[in-house]
Amino acid sequence: MFRNQFDMLKHDPNMILQLMGTDPRWMEVFKLLTGVDIAAFSESKVKENEENAKRKEEMQKMAEQKAKEEEEKRKQDEFEKLPEDEKKKIKAQKEAANKKN
Repeated sequence: MFRNQFDMLKHDPNMILQLMGTDPRWMEVFKLLTGVDIAAFSESKVKENEENAKRKEEMQKMAEQKAKEEEEKRKQDEFEKLPEDEKKKIKAQKEAANKKN
């Protein structure tokens, strides 16, 4: 079978890409002929994709954390603008809720 495929390649060298998908021995032949290791390229691409996904996840967590911090700062700023009697009421309500828990 390998010999038949080799004979087909003599007639149409462009078929090597198709044959590499069906028989891993052709990847070795391609590597020997061109010096290009497609399997290593594929592995590095998979690793790169995994690293990109990890970075994206970390950036998303950082963005969520920043949004949370900004929301808390906005609430704190609003709280600071309230009159003193309102602040005392809110603090008392929070303390009562904390005692219940």
